[in-house]
Amino acid sequence: MLFRSIQRLEERDGGVYIELETIVLSRGIPHGFRWLIKPLVDELPRKLMLDTLNDTRTAVLHEAQLSTSQGLALTGSR
Repeated sequence: MLFRSIQRLEERDGGVYIELETIVLSRGIPHGFRWLIKPLVDELPRKLMLDTLNDTRTAVLHEAQLSTSQGLALTGSR
């Protein structure tokens, strides 16, 4: 299986735009292993995307708390 994830971040309009692109190429699942592998294949891409978004949100909130406690704005003008 080939798995590729590309992330782009761009600061503009007073915020940050995040673009996540995931590409997965694979062969069909052999019938004997389908019962074992199919649930993982069906759920893994969604879980990876949600984990990435949640980690990004946590990092942004953490940075916002640090900036607020130091009296700094999040505009990048430190």
